[in-house]
Parts: sequence; C-alpha cells; structure tokens
Amino acid sequence: MIYLLKYDTNLGPFAGYISEHIEVTYAKGDQNGEYSNIQVAGRWIGVFHCKQPEDIPWNWLAVEYVLETTGELRHLKEATKHLTGGRARKVLVAGDTVDIPLLMYPISCRGYQRGTSVVASGSPMAHAVATIVSLVNEICEMEDCMVTLVLPVGDCQNLVDGATKDALNWRLGRAATQSIIPGRCPAVLQSVFQAIPKLNGRLDAITMHVPVFEGAVVDLTFRTMDVLNGVGEVVDRITKNSLLLQYNDLHIKTQPFRDKGSCFSQFKKASSSASSMADSIRRDSDQSLSQSSGPNVVAGTDINPTIQMPDGLTSVLVPVSKEDAYVSSDATIKHTLCLLSVDCCFGIPAGNTFKLVTWFDLGVSYCERLLDTVVFMRSIDHN
Repeated sequence: MIYLLKYDTNLGPFAGYISEHIEVTYAKGDQNGEYSNIQVAGRWIGVFHCKQPEDIPWNWLAVEYVLETTGELRHLKEATKHLTGGRARKVLVAGDTVDIPLLMYPISCRGYQRGTSVVASGSPMAHAVATIVSLVNEICEMEDCMVTLVLPVGDCQNLVDGATKDALNWRLGRAATQSIIPGRCPAVLQSVFQAIPKLNGRLDAITMHVPVFEGAVVDLTFRTMDVLNGVGEVVDRITKNSLLLQYNDLHIKTQPFRDKGSCFSQFKKASSSASSMADSIRRDSDQSLSQSSGPNVVAGTDINPTIQMPDGLTSVLVPVSKEDAYVSSDATIKHTLCLLSVDCCFGIPAGNTFKLVTWFDLGVSYCERLLDTVVFMRSIDHN
C-alpha cells in the first residue's frame, strides 16, 4: 500500500513524504483487536484489513463520514453495513448505484436532508455528462441529445484478450491497448436521470474505451427547440448562465471548510498546473472565442468566455481556448469536471443541431467533487 501511494504511473510520484514506518494501535477499553497506521505527509492514517464492511470498526477512529470507493456496494442494503457494524454516521458511495439516493453536488443536492444516512455521488462520467447537459438544457431546452463518452483504459479491461466480468459486453475482454472498444452505460444514464429527471427519454449515451491512460471526453450532440444563432451563442449563454453561477457559488461555499492540512497542501503543489490553466484562460479572454468557436461563429464576435472565480478556485465549467490546444492528457489533475473545448464545438449553420466537446479527468477532479459533497453533507447535518 505504501509503495502504491508513493508511485503512480500516470500521475507520477507523490509530492509529499510517506514514511516506511508502520505503527500498530490496540483497541481501548473492553474492545478487542488492533489496526495499523501509516504516515502520509505528516498525518497518521488508520488501516484496517477487513473483507466485509460491517467488520470495519469505524468507531475506533471516531469516523463520522465513510467514503465507499470499492465499487462493490451498489445496493442500499450493502452500503448500510458500514453503519450497523462500524457505527459510522453517514456513508457516501462513490459511483453509480442501483437503489441508493443520489447526491450529485452541486447539480442535484437540494433534496438532501439531515436524516439521510446513505447517499451516492454518481460516477465521474455521470458528473461530467450531467454538468454540461444541465447547463445546456437551462439555456435552450433540448429536444433530444446523444452523448459519446470517450474513456481511457479502465480497471475492468484486460491487457490481453480474455474473459470479462461484464456479461453484457464481451468486447471488454479484448486487449485494451490494441482496440477501440464500444459499450453502453445504463448505470451512468440512470444517475444522470436521477439528477435531471426532465431529460428521461430524451438522452442516450454510448462509451468508447480507447488506448490511452489519462483524460476523457464528453461528446454531446443535441437539437434545440428554438433556432439559435450559431454555436457561439450557445457557448456565450452557457458561460453567462445563472445556473452556472449557482453551481460555482455552491462550490465556493465548501472551500473555507476544506481541510487545508499537510496532505491537501502537498498535493496542491503537485497539481499547481490547474491554476496556470485558469490564468491562461483569463489572458486569452478578449479573443479566444472569436477565434475558436467553430464554423458557426463570425470572426470578431464579441463574446467573452472567461468565468471569474476567486483566486485558487476553478469554475465548475471552464472554457478552453484554441490557443491552449488541449488533448486528452492535458485534462489530468484539473479541478473541474467540465473543460469546454471551444474550438471543437460546432453546429449546422441553418438549423438547431449542435455539438459540444468537453474534457474531464476521472481522478483528481472527481475527488474534488467528493470532498465538496462531504463538506456540504456536514453543513446540513450540523446545522
């Protein structure tokens, strides 16, 4: 575990210090058992070896919120075992689930109540799709839309041809680094529909796993009820939309309560490229969209794609200019799940059909959303 924390093939070595020393702590009082502790960036972290969630003694560490990230507990009955066995107070399941209430922060969070013990966040793919789709549907009601999720190699795939656990998609058993592998994503769609019920029946999606290891794409094609004046108007409306302002306001509110301890600050140093990316967007704000909004935009159109945020924070949606010339690997270690690639967006000139392309990161940006979600839950629970 220490070795895997120190080194990552895609993200590089951990920027902070991880000790090789392990301490063993014994249960206090009338409780029996022990657990190990590892030191990461100056902070001791308890490590348990339990096969079942009900066997993890969360109460030994006074754990209030459990992040269930194994991907195995997709049913409410299974996730509740964290509460009955280890006596944690709340469980946030990371990923798409079957029957667990959805809390997709900041897109669908107003229904969360203090008495809710187990919630699901939805997968990073669901977050990425729901973010851009909700913003588009707010500015121009969509008649229908289709999404292609272009995804990197996942842990469900094989390096060489073999069997797969997914009985509905035998293609996933083929060699991941030698093929583009299509598939369907019903769980992702279910989470999106839970977050945005009005899109049920008007949205469908397909996945394409490609031989890359970082970065992903949401390719959204949609038709609007009303005819718009090119894709430039679509992008302009999105970046100036009141719903995006609400998302950013909710995102900003969680930041003062984030733990800015040693682990978080040292990781920030490793991912400082996010802030430089935001700076370049501000630099190009006067001309980026007029030069790169696709074939429908007349040169010189007065549209400003910059979204103002407090220093050190990144908007829920960030427009990326042509000058940045992003590719999939540039989307890694970014603090947003929606990097709108303005120069890749276009539409049919004499109609109401448009295509938007957004980059997103399956790792860091999703973890940022999970942290925001826990802070939001705690603000409701302790209010």
